[in-house]
Amino acid sequence: MTLGLTGAVPSARAFRAIECGSQLFLTDNNGQFSSHTGMNNGHNYGKNLNCIWRVQAPEGLKVELVAKSFNLESDPSCSYDFVELFDGDSINAPSLGKFCGSVFNPITSNQRYMTINFITDDNEQHTGFTMFYNFTSQVIHQCLNSQFKCTNGRCIDDSYKCDGDDDCLDDSDEQNCPAGVGGGGGTGRCAADEFKCPDGSCIDKDWLCDGDDDCVDGTDENTQHCPIFGK
Repeated sequence: MTLGLTGAVPSARAFRAIECGSQLFLTDNNGQFSSHTGMNNGHNYGKNLNCIWRVQAPEGLKVELVAKSFNLESDPSCSYDFVELFDGDSINAPSLGKFCGSVFNPITSNQRYMTINFITDDNEQHTGFTMFYNFTSQVIHQCLNSQFKCTNGRCIDDSYKCDGDDDCLDDSDEQNCPAGVGGGGGTGRCAADEFKCPDGSCIDKDWLCDGDDDCVDGTDENTQHCPIFGK
């Protein structure tokens, strides 16, 4: 098994690869690595990092990854600072999901390789992460009872299911939704002749400003949409 780090993206300042965390090649059956070298000294991770770790298990085994600590910039789509996992030996392999904020559920590759890509921008910096890895013969994607398990292994809150937004990043949370919820039939969007309520449900546009609260929160009757006749 090997775990290596490739370094950082070019920028006005040349970041040393060591800023991404350990550069050691590990041969043990389990181990750990961190987002950056200053983590144990209370320093936040750096700006504009692009760090890549590759883990290789023996033939017939898979890579399981667990976070001891995880604290990145939070964003619903994980567009700024994030960790993305790939089910293979490069970032060109299928994605297992993007993770940010403070939640990282244990995840297992579907074959013997896993690639971990840590990306940061030049805005917020947080404390980062420490990951444990080991090898297993089982594929384990564990989510809490209050969470929905996405097809890509990502775990999201149950309330995000069929809300009209692609929270899973593979649209699996917007599939098989009841008609009129989350876009109707799993599209994740409302039809052109429908109005989307804040809870993700869709109502007919003819129901806007008709004097009845068709959205649960009455959004279809507020002054934003009904400047003359609204409540």
